[in-house]
Amino acid sequence: MNSRHVLPLSKPPPVRRSTMNNIVWLVGAVVIVVAILSFLGLR
Repeated sequence: MNSRHVLPLSKPPPVRRSTMNNIVWLVGAVVIVVAILSFLGLR
């Protein structure tokens, strides 16, 4: 049932790559929003 260990880490499938890309974009957007909110809160 552990398909995570079966998948090679060097070549992830396109679906996993797009999911990781979406996660990276979400994390970046959250960091930017938090930075703007903290910047506005400090002023």
